[in-house]
Amino acid sequence: MKSIVLKISVFILILMFNIAVVSPDTAFARHRTSSLRSKINDLDNDRVIELPVPILFGITPLNLYPNFGDPRGAEGGRTHEGLDIMAPKGAPVASPTEAVVTRIGKGDSAGLYVYTANPGGESMAYLHLSEFADIDEGDVLKVGEIIGYVGNTGNAQYTLPHLHYELHNDDGDPIDPLPRLTRIFPLKNKISGLEQALDEINDDDKKEELIDFVITKYRSDFLLAQTLNIALPSLITEALKNKVAEVGGITRTLRLGMQGDDVEAMQIALGVNADGSFGPITKSALIAFQISKGLIGDGVFGPVSRLALMGTAGVSTVGCTATTKYSPLTGAICPVI
Repeated sequence: MKSIVLKISVFILILMFNIAVVSPDTAFARHRTSSLRSKINDLDNDRVIELPVPILFGITPLNLYPNFGDPRGAEGGRTHEGLDIMAPKGAPVASPTEAVVTRIGKGDSAGLYVYTANPGGESMAYLHLSEFADIDEGDVLKVGEIIGYVGNTGNAQYTLPHLHYELHNDDGDPIDPLPRLTRIFPLKNKISGLEQALDEINDDDKKEELIDFVITKYRSDFLLAQTLNIALPSLITEALKNKVAEVGGITRTLRLGMQGDDVEAMQIALGVNADGSFGPITKSALIAFQISKGLIGDGVFGPVSRLALMGTAGVSTVGCTATTKYSPLTGAICPVI
């Protein structure tokens, strides 16, 4: 009897010792894993078939080209398991579905990366980012919420800025995302994603840098949002007024070969390199804009072009124009007008 009691006592002591030596870090890790799994389980069971391009502004399915499965590495020793999406450095990268952030880090090859769990058991990866948004592992993302910004970190440092985007099925196997990228983000998702990112940036210089970037590159999206009565963040509205005022303040007719601050203001509004010199690239961009507005494409910036550049007209009930490929309201391909 004493032997049995002794054995039971030893067993209890060992059990208590094992419980006691579980470190706070280990306990936290177990809780974190359980919490992460719970959030992932809350995602929809059905995958999202039609995905928006995961660049928040400026890139549509028409800008994509197939490169999944291309040879990579020395002598083509491996295949490309993602889709490279070319975009300007600093362009916001956003989640195309509701998602849970599962990993954030930096690797020699991947550079700055983010991994997410997505509906239907799928997962996605975003590589070569220039910087992260204000996100952490375990965060639940909404559609259009910014993950980070396009860059060329890791083994992409000698290439043009781009997003390496991966899509994995519920078995964890990489699949070609290109056939699924059939949409753009609806304009409301674009604006809400940008607004949240601005709210989370505490550094005023970084906030100003992002505002200047998006206003310069994607001004037409914000003008269209105003036309469609979609509320803009106050900081964007103020910056937009300044840009429009700059265009409205142009008094002379601008032509190829001219230089000056007014040329720079026009270039900013057109979304081309703003060096203040009216060269062939600026003229081509102006002609394309004029034609898109139903004007004579002569590449001369006069009063009619100035008024057109200060506003947006001819918008249909789904946000489409005669030259729009994807609806800014729904993100889907536009009907023929």
